[in-house]
Amino acid sequence: MEPPGTGGPASSCVLEAGSAPGLANLANTPVTSPGFVAGGIPSGVYYVRVRAINAAGPGAATPDVTVVVP
Repeated sequence: MEPPGTGGPASSCVLEAGSAPGLANLANTPVTSPGFVAGGIPSGVYYVRVRAINAAGPGAATPDVTVVVP
């Protein structure tokens, strides 16, 4: 996870989830701790990534991780 090139170190991050790679149409949630738990998620395939944020804004997203909820 890379913060933007300017603005200093990451101060927070955001968890994104989408119905296809690269989309954030299902979740765009600030994360303030090293772990994240979500409940009540319907069955399906989700594409999840994280972005670091600093004073300059969000950095590049991590590669998508495919999560399959049975």
